[in-house]
Amino acid sequence: MKKFTAAVIVLLLISTLNLKIGAVSYTYNSEGKAVKSPDAYTVVNEFSGETLGIGELNAPTDIKISSNGTMAISDTAGGRVIITDVELKSASVLKEFDNNGKPDEIKNPMGLCFDDTGHLFVCDKENGRIIEFDTEMNFVRTIADPNPELLPEGFIFAPSAVAVDKWGTVYCISDSSTNGYLQFDSNGVFKGFMGSPKTSLTLSQKFWRLVQTEEQRKRTTSSVPVNFNNLVVDSDGFVYTTEVNPNKEDTAMFIQNGEKTGLFMPVKKFNFTGNDVLKRMDFFAPAGDISFEKSVPEGEKDTDLLWASAIVSVTLGDDGRYYCADSKRGKIFGYDENGNLLYAFGGTGAQTGLFSNLVAVEYHDGDLYALDKNQGVITVFAVTEYGNKIHTASRLTTERRFDEAAKEWEELLHINSNLTAAYIGLGRSYLEQGEYGLAMDYFKSALSMDNYNEAFSRYREKVLGDFFLLIPITAIVVIFAVSFAFSRLNKFNSSGSSLCYSFRGHAAYAAHVIFRPFDGFWDIKHEKRGSVRAAAVFLIVAAAAVAMQYRFMGFSFNGGKTVNPVIIATVILGAALVFCISNWCLTSLTNGKGKFKDIFTVVGYSCVPLILTAIPVMILSNVLTSDESGFVTLFIYIGYIWTALLLFSGILTIHDYSFGQNIASVIFTLVGMAVIVFLTFLFINLGGKIVGFISGIANELGLRY
Repeated sequence: MKKFTAAVIVLLLISTLNLKIGAVSYTYNSEGKAVKSPDAYTVVNEFSGETLGIGELNAPTDIKISSNGTMAISDTAGGRVIITDVELKSASVLKEFDNNGKPDEIKNPMGLCFDDTGHLFVCDKENGRIIEFDTEMNFVRTIADPNPELLPEGFIFAPSAVAVDKWGTVYCISDSSTNGYLQFDSNGVFKGFMGSPKTSLTLSQKFWRLVQTEEQRKRTTSSVPVNFNNLVVDSDGFVYTTEVNPNKEDTAMFIQNGEKTGLFMPVKKFNFTGNDVLKRMDFFAPAGDISFEKSVPEGEKDTDLLWASAIVSVTLGDDGRYYCADSKRGKIFGYDENGNLLYAFGGTGAQTGLFSNLVAVEYHDGDLYALDKNQGVITVFAVTEYGNKIHTASRLTTERRFDEAAKEWEELLHINSNLTAAYIGLGRSYLEQGEYGLAMDYFKSALSMDNYNEAFSRYREKVLGDFFLLIPITAIVVIFAVSFAFSRLNKFNSSGSSLCYSFRGHAAYAAHVIFRPFDGFWDIKHEKRGSVRAAAVFLIVAAAAVAMQYRFMGFSFNGGKTVNPVIIATVILGAALVFCISNWCLTSLTNGKGKFKDIFTVVGYSCVPLILTAIPVMILSNVLTSDESGFVTLFIYIGYIWTALLLFSGILTIHDYSFGQNIASVIFTLVGMAVIVFLTFLFINLGGKIVGFISGIANELGLRY
């Protein structure tokens, strides 16, 4: 009782003293599931305007720190910029200033940045200008009024974010502009737009716009264009940008499907020509959270806590690392130069380490400074021993010190077995050391397709070098064996032997049917050269072959994600049976001459190409990379198209239809299949409800009596 009372008292003291507990750190495993991890960063300080002695911050939007430790905070609604230092020794307010002998003031400061000389650039949004101050916060110049000849009609310059590279080139985002970011030279002369975000449509919108008339398209509300919200430039002049795509369904789908193109991605990196060159080597591209609800639960409103993260800020760390802030969920995500997620932490709430509205994050000397707009508070995170270990391993990999890096990554895996970046790091280390097999294993564990393809390509080159003569000889032998086998089968089929009418002969006749379908299916029906039993065997073997094809397809093609072969085989067999039933029902009413067994026989023999192409597909998918997927796709298409042509020919032959009649027959057969499947699921659902109703009555009677 005394221990319980003491615990209660401690909890009360904690709540009274307002001692707060930070959020738990996590990362994502290769399956895209969030898993807890040791803290990479921990809260070491928290301060506000009152802490600095300059009054409460009113809706601050940005924080930037120069290389010498000068800190600037844009107090947007307060119409001022707070100047302090990382040690918080003193603070001053930058609001009114001397503009070449004239009094001037900042109205609505938004984005900030320091250049390499320590000069501060302020986005004075309301006045439509960027103001430059020197290290003593004296006015230097303004950048405003871009050349109207280079601007779209009706454009209003309202700078909201700014960055300056080491050559003095100024990049900025104009609020609500969908033309990309603006570029000014070192003299403040506007040069044009760069990195224009592409307008995107949802899948349903794309479909309907295809069938709409030109007039309907004009009346239809177009998809909301994308605009940047933050940017920063690295030492090499590459511009990192963030954006929140309003077409959230597309963004969510692309993120979770492992899409690598930048169209719907919230983080981009642009080169000097305005092309996105951000590395996305992990299965999931840098986009914040990748595990989220796809739809709003029934009866609930969209609370804006669903769908993809809202990435609103990016800052650059050491060794190519960068950090992104998610305002929707109040989280910070750290990535290495290849786009691998290293750690994530934060969340929404009132406790230290959590945020009400996270709008900016800034990296300085190993620490992270996170700005909460609603609370007007800056939280300082310091890297932990675990975080330092990740940074060390990443740095050693970047510096190509692979032996040392491998040791660090292995130690990290002992600490956190779900750290995908560690598997990738080990894979990179073994890859550069020539241990391609080990590298492939680690990349496969991380589902890192791009890295796996690189390791596999090198492994394949080594194997080809070791077996240079054996591989072509084997290919020649296989081709000769296949040709010889078909030659013997054709000779047997034309022999007229009594064995041709046995089960063995019925099976062998498939070699004739698949190349001469009209003649072959005619003989099967009228000359008894085929049988239902042989067709059943072909159908079962084809279902098993396709199932095994997908089960044993190479990692470069299935990404380590396989479907249960039993499910695939069941679907194929079910589809074949439904086709037979639908076609028989239809042709019975339209004077078709084929019986049900004839239709089934056609279906079975038509599946033979699926058996023949399954083996090449399995072999090629295990010796080619995803960049060479065209060959594998070709064989898959050959199998299905060949089967479809055989099926079409066989149905035409056994029913004695004309070409046009057969087309109509196939179309209505497919419609009938859809109806059968719909009714089947309808009856299953109805049966389930009846069973549930009866079970409920039985339970009620049991309770009453």
